[in-house]
Amino acid sequence: MIAARALAKHYRDNNRQVTVFDDLDLECAAGDYLALMGTSGAGKTSLLQLLGCLDRPDAGEYRLDGELVSALDEEALAHIRNRKIGFVFQTNYFVDYLDLVDNVALPGRYGGRHGDPALRERAVALLTRVGLDHRLHHLPGELSGGERQRAAIARALCNSPGLLLADEPTGNLDEANTERVLAILEELPGANTALIVVTHDRRVAQRADRRLMLRDGHLEEHA
Repeated sequence: MIAARALAKHYRDNNRQVTVFDDLDLECAAGDYLALMGTSGAGKTSLLQLLGCLDRPDAGEYRLDGELVSALDEEALAHIRNRKIGFVFQTNYFVDYLDLVDNVALPGRYGGRHGDPALRERAVALLTRVGLDHRLHHLPGELSGGERQRAAIARALCNSPGLLLADEPTGNLDEANTERVLAILEELPGANTALIVVTHDRRVAQRADRRLMLRDGHLEEHA
């Protein structure tokens, strides 16, 4: 699903160039479950944004599902994000005036399925599977933190992505909601969806099949 070779990312801090990562390689197959760890400021979110086609590398190649996405223009990248990638962030970014069903259906509508009745049916089915069938017509502001995060997972899966990226998805949750959200993330996407979770919590990381540490601009695999 992911084949990244010699990726580099830099930014300017006044007159100084800062290297986020350099000569970074990563492979992730369909169905893999990876935890990405590292200290604050190590570049975890920067790497996740690059893997999610929200940013571009300054050097190197990134292939997603066999396609060289690092060479695509912005319009093509937006299409890739909508069709192949699901995002779950610590902040959920819902549309406050839309109910849950319409929020979860948004990725499908952005993909051109405005009048497709099956889209709303899928949104309802996903919300039911994450235990929110009693909240279908509630607004995001009426939900608890755990409910919002479960709704965010449902939205991320609306278009059946091959890659699911989660950036600190349990960072604001208590222990009970953390367990529930992780169980949904691990079970709902399906056997062919690659899952990458950024986390500071080693207990969360231990659930993954592979654990990667981003340190000094390079990835290290941990047991």
